Amino acid sequence: MGSTTVKFTWWTQIPSSSEVYIKQPVDPEWQRYTGESGTFHRVVVSGLRRNSTYLFYVRSATSGGESRSEERRIFVTQAVSFTQAEYSMEARRDYDQRLTVHVINNDRKAHLIKAELVDNPYEDVPAGLLGEGTFDEPARLASGQQLPITFAAHFQDARQNDYTFRIRVRTLDEQPEQSDEALVKIKVRPPDVRIRIVQIGETH
Repeated sequence: MGSTTVKFTWWTQIPSSSEVYIKQPVDPEWQRYTGESGTFHRVVVSGLRRNSTYLFYVRSATSGGESRSEERRIFVTQAVSFTQAEYSMEARRDYDQRLTVHVINNDRKAHLIKAELVDNPYEDVPAGLLGEGTFDEPARLASGQQLPITFAAHFQDARQNDYTFRIRVRTLDEQPEQSDEALVKIKVRPPDVRIRIVQIGETH
């Protein structure tokens, strides 16, 4: 989940309290959050940390007893991220080899984002990201929206067979800035060498 605010809802057959207990696995104590009593229960928990795992359970109690759920786990992701941690392709030893990567807004609100090549350690292979959401074209993504972005590189002068590039997406409208990184791994096919032998004469 991408939001740092979570709404917990559940039903009970009789009116009872609405309680959520939540903590990170390393925390010794549970934090208790409450909502209005009734048969429909709604509790909002805010201020969760990104890139963090939380344990939680819900509890409803009356004067005659209580019921509680099993312990469950949630993970709070970055606001925006790549849909994969690693992308790969096989490229020709040629100009303008392209691969599409995808960015997604995991949050419940829209975000202005920008994707970029973190660095390019290869002098023999010019590379970069193209399209909306790159360079001077930041893109606004609605909640849950995905955006395709093109990775492009020229391998005509490639001096090796394997290349790894690091790409990053970051928010431009939230402080602290939220970001995510992914790897692009390229295997360059060896040149297609065809040898033709033609007999041009005989010696006696």
